[in-house]
Amino acid sequence: MPASQILSLDKFLSNAHELVTLLDASQSHFILTKEDNAVAVVQGVKEHQKLLDALLMLKLIVQGEKDIQSGRVSKQEKFFKRLRQRLESKR
Repeated sequence: MPASQILSLDKFLSNAHELVTLLDASQSHFILTKEDNAVAVVQGVKEHQKLLDALLMLKLIVQGEKDIQSGRVSKQEKFFKRLRQRLESKR
């Protein structure tokens, strides 16, 4: 990570407006430090949403793997037949 993305909390607070604008444009993040210790991460909304989307995808993959290991699987034809039936019953 470039050193420019690690900032002291004081420097961030005194330049907050510029830095938040930079976050939005760069889709990046800053690590904020206090007394040379990392204390917070500040990221733009777009960057945060990308991270949440990636975590959701990983959770779905893990759940799918657990279902396969537990034998909770069904044939594709059977699944889509049940899905069509459910959709038809809701009309």
